[in-house]
Amino acid sequence: MGILAPPPLFADSAHATPVAVTVETTYEAEDGELSSGGAQTGVVTDANASGGAFARVGNEAGQYNTITGIDGGIGGDAEVTIRYAYGAGDSHTKVLVVNDVEIGNVVFASTSPSNDWSVWGEKTITVALEPGADNTIQLINDVTKYFPIRLDYYAVTVATGDVAYEAEDGELSSGAQTEIVADANASGGAFVRVGAAVGEYNTITGVDGGIGGDADVTIRYANGAGNSNTKSIVVNGLSVGSVVFASTSPSNDWSVWGETTITVPLDPGAENTIQLINAAATPYPLRLDRYTVTTAEPRDADTYYVDSVAGDDANAGTDSTAPWQSLAKVNEHTFLPGDQILLKADSVWNGESLVLKGSGTIAQPIVLSSYGTGAKPQLNGNGQVEQLVLLRNESWWTIENLEITNMAEVEFVDTLMGVRVEAINTPGGRVSGITVQNIDVHSVNGVKVRGTVSFPSLIYFNAGGTVTPSAFDRVLVKDITTMNSIPNGLNFYSSSTSLGGPFSTNVHVDNVSGNTAQIYWMLDGALIENNRLVNVGSFRPQYNSNVFAAIFPTYSKNLTFQYNEIINTAQSGDSQGFDFDLHMSGRNVFQYNYTYGNSGALLVMQQSDPNTELIYRYNVSHNDAASDFRLGDGNVHIYNNVIYNDTDVITVNTWGDALESNVFENNIFVGQGMSVKAVPGLAEPVFDSNLYYGFPGPKDDNKIVADPMFIEVIENAGLAG
Repeated sequence: MGILAPPPLFADSAHATPVAVTVETTYEAEDGELSSGGAQTGVVTDANASGGAFARVGNEAGQYNTITGIDGGIGGDAEVTIRYAYGAGDSHTKVLVVNDVEIGNVVFASTSPSNDWSVWGEKTITVALEPGADNTIQLINDVTKYFPIRLDYYAVTVATGDVAYEAEDGELSSGAQTEIVADANASGGAFVRVGAAVGEYNTITGVDGGIGGDADVTIRYANGAGNSNTKSIVVNGLSVGSVVFASTSPSNDWSVWGETTITVPLDPGAENTIQLINAAATPYPLRLDRYTVTTAEPRDADTYYVDSVAGDDANAGTDSTAPWQSLAKVNEHTFLPGDQILLKADSVWNGESLVLKGSGTIAQPIVLSSYGTGAKPQLNGNGQVEQLVLLRNESWWTIENLEITNMAEVEFVDTLMGVRVEAINTPGGRVSGITVQNIDVHSVNGVKVRGTVSFPSLIYFNAGGTVTPSAFDRVLVKDITTMNSIPNGLNFYSSSTSLGGPFSTNVHVDNVSGNTAQIYWMLDGALIENNRLVNVGSFRPQYNSNVFAAIFPTYSKNLTFQYNEIINTAQSGDSQGFDFDLHMSGRNVFQYNYTYGNSGALLVMQQSDPNTELIYRYNVSHNDAASDFRLGDGNVHIYNNVIYNDTDVITVNTWGDALESNVFENNIFVGQGMSVKAVPGLAEPVFDSNLYYGFPGPKDDNKIVADPMFIEVIENAGLAG
């Protein structure tokens, strides 16, 4: 069942006001330590004292009452309220000592000028406490006093580190039953009633995630109906599951409050958003009072060392002088946030693979990397393992600084890969925070034929599932080389195309170079930039899946491709520089790219959502075969490009759909001619204000036919520069 997209969260929405959560603990004075030798110092039974007794501190110099084991919470200033009785008519001063440091004086005013010692009063002071439960507070006489003082208890209020957000300070949907209701029993004097209709919501913005990572959110609510109430949880715009609010009163008493706690992923800092929304209509409204957020604390992480030559699996592995040896030893371990697995430079493993387990956090990702000087650690599969690194349904990992090969003796061994990351039926439907960087993958000869669903690749992100269809969020692929291999170089694949989601989000691909293709399935908002693809397909023999393009997005939306170089893509069934393939949607931008000598079309757009936008601007095409645009459905705006071809005719073609929404504007076309092949009976694409040189150009009411006055045309400028 799909989750409703959350309503937009406007940047200028007022943040909910955070309130630091405090806890008060009472320490009985009579349970503390009392000085000895004072004739008047002792514990006295009294029914009017909070614990049935009080401590009387005598008037002699040096007499004291000491409370130990005081919990300071997260540390810092704490309020200490002391209940006392002093029936003399004057005041009484004691020295305050905190954790063996003299802080100053505390003056206790008379509680009864008429000498009535049964009258109690309170004195509140502020002291600085250390984190944890080992604090000490002492009241001591520096000099002899006129009278003793009676001490009943010390009530210590400290910050827990938790922060509370009132539901009524958040944003509300506008349904008839959704409103803020005053209530003296609610924590802030009011609660939010979220209506029962589908799409009704309460959104809390400005939530502080601390260092980031999983946070516990305790929600105070009232559900007087006899059945439960389920709401979807959306964090920072992403659905992360649902929460079931059990009935707090089967007798329909809506004044009874309860609490439920959920765990959600938060970013560092105070710009997080938590939303509860009805994905479906609920039987009754729900009352929400307060969200209390407990953020993660950093852990002391471990570092593990692995050396293929000098290691020994009997070692603990946590010292570089006593490393592990095998990758199998790594696979036995489940790693925790902040842990590092470091492979020794110059190490080589043959026929072994890594299966990584455990999840990090946004503040403490788990890192697989290298140590020492020399060549990158080398993992050679030799066709004996399907992939060299497998990460399945784990979040917040960085995988870096490796060399990977997987060349079988027999060509076309099925599904050989390099790095494989999966998000399949994962709880919550998301795998987050994966970084793959500074890895060289080459010499892989596994393949699957065209038409199967796996499309294995050197760097392979595989999402989907049928129980909990899953996707990726926050993925960085950077500084990768993919060379001389039969599979594609980089592939974000998803089996959820027939479901329409979920899409992977916040994907960034930066500086992936080589002679292998890139495929992008089911991405929303990805940025693909600074990639350099030269001779894509040149390593492939002629086999029955020999159809490829250099960059191939499909079933995706809102993508940006910029600053890429695509040169000399080999001849195949496609061979385009960019193949904007089936079922694209949203607004997609190709800008500041350079293409040269590609065997297929410059740009292909296949049938997509009719509302799809394709923006192609500020690009340079040099001698791409036929400099061909093959366009389908959608709104295409091609402007401010240079299309240069001194070897062939520039063509604008169609897959059989109308071209009237395709506009070519303010481009420079240089070539031997232009052919526009529109479907008979349908309008041709619009040409406006373009410059043509070498031929007169098509119908263009504002055309310029002139020499563009290029200073120099460099053959294959990408390779030259």
